[in-house]
Amino acid sequence: MNRSGQEPAETLTQRWAALLQKVGEIALMAELSPEPVGEMNARFANALARTGALFGNHTHIAAERGIEDMEILIDMGLGAVKEVESRGQNPVVPALALWREVYHAREAVLIALEPVAA
Repeated sequence: MNRSGQEPAETLTQRWAALLQKVGEIALMAELSPEPVGEMNARFANALARTGALFGNHTHIAAERGIEDMEILIDMGLGAVKEVESRGQNPVVPALALWREVYHAREAVLIALEPVAA
């Protein structure tokens, strides 16, 4: 973190990549095909750079908060899905529900970084 309490863009990109690895694990549990992680990482990094999401920029703050929210959602949700699986129950349905929530959270972060021209 820097003096303003915000993380550099490189750290956000690393956290994003780590999240996508966990999303891949959720997708497998939901019996979904893996997503192109490299493309998603590049999309995030390019959007972050393109918007000039520098320290103090509202876009940077939105991305950081969105990633924090996703980390909580994924950590808690994945733990719950693994608990279901550890009890010998089929994890597909709860994993799919979690994957959908994560998908929408991910898209919300990307939309904040990729504003659409009016």
